[in-house]
Amino acid sequence: MTNNGFYTFSYNRSPKSDKLMILHEWEKFISGMSSQVNIRPFMFNSWKRCKELGIDPLLNEISYSLGMDQIQEYINSDRLFQMIKPFLKKLKQHSENTGYIVTYCNAAGELIYYDGDLSILLKAEDINLAPGADWSEGSAGTNAIGTALVTGMPIQVFASEHYCREIHGWTCSASPIRDPGTGEILGIIDLSGFWTTYDPRSIEAVIGTAREIESMLYNHLKLERRQLSQYFAELTKTTTLPLAVIDRGGRVVQASPILYDKGWISANHGMKAPFPANKRIPDRMSWELDDGHKNWRFELSPFYYGGEAIGSIVYALPPEIANFKHLPSLGQSLAASNLPEEEAGERPGALPHDKLYNSLFKHHPDAIFCYDLQGVLLDANPAAATMLGYTISELRDISNHDKFILPDGKEDKKQAFAQAVGGELQQFEAIFLHKLGHRVYVTISSFPIIIDNEIMGVYEAVREVKPNYQQMFEDLKSTKEQLDFYLSNTEDAILIVDTHLLIVKANEAFERIYGWTEQELLGKELPTIPDYLQSEAEELWSNLLNSRHAIPYETVRLRKDGTLIDVSNCVAPLFDNKGNAVAYVLISRDITELKKMEESLRKTEKLAVVGQLAAGIAHEIRNPLTTLKGFVSLLRDQMPDKNNWYFEVMLSEIKQMELLADQFLTVAKPQTMRYEQRNVETLIRQVTSFLYPLALMNNVQIALESESDHFPIQCEENQIKQVFINIIKNAVEAMPQGGQVTIKIQHAMPCVSIRITDHGCGIPQDRIPFLGEPFYSLKEKGTGLGLMVCNKIIKEHHGNLHITSEENRGTTVEIILPLIAP
Repeated sequence: MTNNGFYTFSYNRSPKSDKLMILHEWEKFISGMSSQVNIRPFMFNSWKRCKELGIDPLLNEISYSLGMDQIQEYINSDRLFQMIKPFLKKLKQHSENTGYIVTYCNAAGELIYYDGDLSILLKAEDINLAPGADWSEGSAGTNAIGTALVTGMPIQVFASEHYCREIHGWTCSASPIRDPGTGEILGIIDLSGFWTTYDPRSIEAVIGTAREIESMLYNHLKLERRQLSQYFAELTKTTTLPLAVIDRGGRVVQASPILYDKGWISANHGMKAPFPANKRIPDRMSWELDDGHKNWRFELSPFYYGGEAIGSIVYALPPEIANFKHLPSLGQSLAASNLPEEEAGERPGALPHDKLYNSLFKHHPDAIFCYDLQGVLLDANPAAATMLGYTISELRDISNHDKFILPDGKEDKKQAFAQAVGGELQQFEAIFLHKLGHRVYVTISSFPIIIDNEIMGVYEAVREVKPNYQQMFEDLKSTKEQLDFYLSNTEDAILIVDTHLLIVKANEAFERIYGWTEQELLGKELPTIPDYLQSEAEELWSNLLNSRHAIPYETVRLRKDGTLIDVSNCVAPLFDNKGNAVAYVLISRDITELKKMEESLRKTEKLAVVGQLAAGIAHEIRNPLTTLKGFVSLLRDQMPDKNNWYFEVMLSEIKQMELLADQFLTVAKPQTMRYEQRNVETLIRQVTSFLYPLALMNNVQIALESESDHFPIQCEENQIKQVFINIIKNAVEAMPQGGQVTIKIQHAMPCVSIRITDHGCGIPQDRIPFLGEPFYSLKEKGTGLGLMVCNKIIKEHHGNLHITSEENRGTTVEIILPLIAP
């Protein structure tokens, strides 16, 4: 990790390994195991401050300190925010599709504004990275916003560097904005995202934006100083008293020479006065300075422009004037002394009409434009300059003022102007274009300028239409609560992924179905797609990126434990207000049991058909087969021995057909079951003895391993023996070259497990699901009914039959049967 002067974070290895390393150091610090940890020094200092303040490192939620009504008032009335907002919009545009959101906090660390991809904003609200939350270091612990406020420096905080564990999944970069006049921190710009989206350029982006804002503020400061200089020139024409004008930070813009001569103004333009350091100077104050045992008195009062105090006027009263203790307010007395007699005599304390109306124009909070009858701009007030981002002189120099208004409103403006020239008041709505390119929604009132009963021009009074953030917040809050309720209570797994297909949100049902927690998934790609379905998934996402509609589909997905499940998915894009896809929502439903049920129904239907068919076949072919068998036997006895081979073949085939008919009858004919207590081991030994000759002929040994000699079950003996005979016979026949069949009997409480394993050729994985279906067999002469009958018998005994196999390694058939309770 290195420090390039901006408190940035640099990886030594990889994001994941660095996160784990810092987490280890964090755990050491929190547990008190070590007073020295291997992290950046200023980060360590922040952790110590948090510990001294008693901040809970396991804090679950950052607290809110502002209500939406307060935020609404701030956004609507704070002129600084109105000036900064276009830069925030610009930063948001530059950071689109990067995984970051833009936030702005005031000088107290209270979050005022955020913007970015909806999917990330939703996750940000989970940690209260939302308007109204207090992200100062004293409230939220170490974080880029709060720590930048404390250090006064741009800062980048990565993952586990955050003091509170709840924020370890995030990375953030923040830079303070300073008032070029006072040096005060006005607010904090921040880019925040998941730790997996870390980008070293994010700190450069916030620093660049902060510098642009400070440059804009400095240009405004220069304009304010110019206004102060002009006012100084006006005052020096009407008074002989020494005076000075100073900007908001206490810097002397201009002053009477005597103040320099007496050393009361320093070389760096500071005035000898009890001003607070690095803060705005008070609205009004007075003080005295000694000049050879004689005191000069200084009086400071604010200077307003555009309805806002942009600096101060300081009058220096020599000793002969300063000694008057009850001297009235100097600004008011000077104004009154300079009034013409006829105006001053109208009413005590009255202001001249021209100054009264000039004050109304200059300090009105609404933008006011003054046009002549040809539509040429004559003047505009400071509020108009602030609204559009131009200086007043720039506005006057622009010949075509239609450039300020979007095309849809130009015709309305033209008609309103014409009717105002005709003496009618007109009101309409329009959209202005700010110098920086963003839109300003306004209502415009056009009315005539009437002088001496003659229309001389047109005024346009323009008021910005502020969005109702309170209502918007309530609507969003209600919507979010409904969404959260649905996400928390639905049985469907829901994922939200960004445009890079990285996960930004997962609900509790996803964890229940798939096994991964949300924290394990954030910022990562989908882990649920099996390798053999990757190409299918890529094709699906490719189609989705080119679609504006939801896409439903059924597929197979992977759980954390490695098992596969059948799912019904639906994926759909989420759009912003411009119609651009900003995220995708994936809804997944586990249909494994439904598939099993469908398969069971399919098999049941097939068995029903087989049963009907079997009954017919058994009755229709058994009698002809008996006749054929009898006549073939008679003919064999009457024919020469050399022809016996043909008769043996015919009798063998007839026997095979009889066996098939017997199996049909087993499937079709309901049988009365007589259950009796039997010992599994005894049954197995009887069956192996019966099959010993077959095994010997195939060079196969049958090995029996049993945990106990007593495994009592309730069963129909002949049927269970039929199952064991069928399975062991299949195992023997699976090893034509010889080998060993192993039979293991063991407890699987409250059941007994019988595992029959061969070392034959095995069964392909794609064929295992079809075993036990009628007429599906792996043998050349098989009917597929043998295993089906076995399944039927085991189910009737309330047991289960499982087959596992691996090609060229062998097959294991496990039979589970319930034991008789002792």
